[in-house]
Amino acid sequence: MKTSLREKENIFQALYIVAIVLLKRKYGMLLNDYENIIFVFLAALGLYLIHWLLTKFSKSENQLDDWEEKLDIMTIVIYGFGLLLLKWLQVMSVRIMLLVGGLLIAINVMIKYKRRSIKKKMDAH
Repeated sequence: MKTSLREKENIFQALYIVAIVLLKRKYGMLLNDYENIIFVFLAALGLYLIHWLLTKFSKSENQLDDWEEKLDIMTIVIYGFGLLLLKWLQVMSVRIMLLVGGLLIAINVMIKYKRRSIKKKMDAH
C-alpha cells in the first residue's frame, strides 16, 4: 500500500511534535518563562520545514494545497506572537491564552470555509 504525500507529511509532523513535546517536558525549565513561546515557534518552524521539504523533493505530480498549509503555520506563528505579547504585558492567565488560541483557530476555520465556498462557486460557473 502506497502512502500519499499528505499522509507522509502528517506522519513526520506528528513525530516532530511528539519529539519537541518530550524535549519541552525534559528541558523546558531551562527556558523559564519563555518555555511556551519558544515551543510554539519551534512547532511552527518545524511543521513548515517538514511541509516544504516534502513538497520540494516529492516526485509526485499531485502536490498539496500550499495555501491552507501556510495559513495553518501563519496561525501558529501569530499565536506565538500573541503569547509573547501577553508575556510582556505580564498576563499569564491560562484562560486568556486559551481565549487567544481559540479566537485564532475560529478565524482560521472561517477563512478556510469561506475560501472553499468561493472555490465551489467559481468551479460551478
